[in-house]
Amino acid sequence: MDSAVEAALRARIIQWVHERADLNGGFLHRDELLTFSIDGGKLPVIDFSRGIRNPKNFSSTLSIVSVANGPYDDAESDSSTMPIAPAIRGPETTESSAMRWIPGCP
Repeated sequence: MDSAVEAALRARIIQWVHERADLNGGFLHRDELLTFSIDGGKLPVIDFSRGIRNPKNFSSTLSIVSVANGPYDDAESDSSTMPIAPAIRGPETTESSAMRWIPGCP
């Protein structure tokens, strides 16, 4: 997927998350994240067993769910990536490589 197209899609996903959270009193139901669709196609934004997803056509992991004081020591960097703690699932897992962060989005 072209990086500009992916960035626009990620921004639309984050916008949807914000809109749904506003309607739901600040949160989303897991079902909403698992059944998300856009432009007529199904695109779950989390996996069944975790709060991140590696969509097939995305260049990096999509992270929607966050937990205060969770097991990950995540931090935003100056680039558009967010390294995640490899010790949780192991450095060989695809989600341990890097996560893309959209500037301006929480």
